[in-house]
Amino acid sequence: MTTLPIKMTVDILSHLYNDNFDTLYLVAGDGDYLPLIKEVIRRGKLVYLAFFSRGLNKELLNHVDKYICLDEVYFD
Repeated sequence: MTTLPIKMTVDILSHLYNDNFDTLYLVAGDGDYLPLIKEVIRRGKLVYLAFFSRGLNKELLNHVDKYICLDEVYFD
């Protein structure tokens, strides 16, 4: 059985290769998404990241075009 993150990654890559979007909005903080982010950017698309600080791999911040910490939105 395929897990949800793998299905999501396959869907994103499928849409990427079919040129179906210009900007990827990813709500995640897991470093496992770094190769996906790099591929999306390599193909000339923008990547916007939203995350909660507790689950963030800070390496992601160096590779996305824009990001927002959801802590400030949900926990103020």
